[in-house]
Amino acid sequence: MTDRLLVVAYAMSGLSKTGLDLGSRRWVGATAGWRHQAAPWLLPLLDKETSPALVHLLDAARARGLKFASPGTTPFIHEDCRDVTEYMRNVAVGQASALTKWTDWPTWFGGDQSGAQVLLTQDDDYAYAWVGRGGRGQLVAFDTTDFIGWGLDEPGMTQALAYALGWYVDVSISLRASPGGSPTVRRAAGGSKAQGITYKPTPAYGTQRAGVALGHHSPPKPHMRAAHVRNLGYGTPSEEALSHAPAKFRSQMGPHETWIRSASVGGAAAQAELEPTSASTQRWRTRSD
Repeated sequence: MTDRLLVVAYAMSGLSKTGLDLGSRRWVGATAGWRHQAAPWLLPLLDKETSPALVHLLDAARARGLKFASPGTTPFIHEDCRDVTEYMRNVAVGQASALTKWTDWPTWFGGDQSGAQVLLTQDDDYAYAWVGRGGRGQLVAFDTTDFIGWGLDEPGMTQALAYALGWYVDVSISLRASPGGSPTVRRAAGGSKAQGITYKPTPAYGTQRAGVALGHHSPPKPHMRAAHVRNLGYGTPSEEALSHAPAKFRSQMGPHETWIRSASVGGAAAQAELEPTSASTQRWRTRSD
């Protein structure tokens, strides 16, 4: 209840003529009504030092005419699925050695009529994103080392994180290597400091999307998974898993943290190694509960 009251109070402050309080500065880059709608999604992303990247995201979102979903509603047609978000986080962790941090303009993926839209920017340590559908969305953030995300705890947040992480990997690898685009997305002409660089889906993107929905083929898979620490919540890690952790990591791990080994995906055997058995999945769910 206290959190709700804080969010409401902050949203009302957005109507002030002096703008939104972002911690170390105030922002007046939009109308009072727009600031009021953005405020609930913005509050969890704030820190004592305002990130220029977050301000840049707000400026670009306003310039594009983007709006915000009301708290308690979601702009997405799919339900939240933490498994999907965790999968995308594993993709980012697995590709971490190849990631090139993006420090240019915000990047905009317009999606298709029923797909997600993502406006992404970042600073040295964190990425910020407006994620939505049909021009209406919400704000999320994640760190660019462990790819742990956060935002307002409302419907759609975990789905938004999955989309934001996926676009970050695309921007930081495929599009960074070839700014003109990839087989599934192409850079649009123009672009500005205000609105950022626009990428639009190609026919191959639509074909891939439709094929996955019909079960004709699976979504792209990560080619490797980097070794990393994973928090089990209230679960207890096995001694076998801990035995694989380097001593310098194990000495700093908490009682509910385990070690995930690196793995490569290259054929059925390697893929099977990444996919948990039904027994291990059940144990994970029990620990999560």
